[in-house]
Amino acid sequence: MKTRQKWGMISLAVLLLIGFGSHHIPELSHENMPSYVILIYLIFLCCAAFAALYEKKNFEGKVWDFNPKRGFLFFCIGFLIFPIIAAIDALFGADLSLEGMIIFTLAGSTFVGVLGIFTDHVGV
Repeated sequence: MKTRQKWGMISLAVLLLIGFGSHHIPELSHENMPSYVILIYLIFLCCAAFAALYEKKNFEGKVWDFNPKRGFLFFCIGFLIFPIIAAIDALFGADLSLEGMIIFTLAGSTFVGVLGIFTDHVGV
């Protein structure tokens, strides 16, 4: 068994245990769940997704395609998409403040813009 598959199985087991615990242990209910349990859950969720979705690729040409124009384009598209996502969340009852929306938009757009600089040949 490969290391990636082991991590995937361990991650799945931890996710199942947290789900079982949140259902049967009153201290771990969804309303009272401590922040460290949520952090552990998110870390192992990312590990499980990586183990399930990662695929080695054989790159023919150069691996890194540095293109700042594409990164700027993705950044601008993020400025259009992330406020729409925040507005949809607000329609469904999420607490929305102007400060939170600005931080969400800036952080998301910056992340997408940086990813856009390198995405042509890296398999993202």
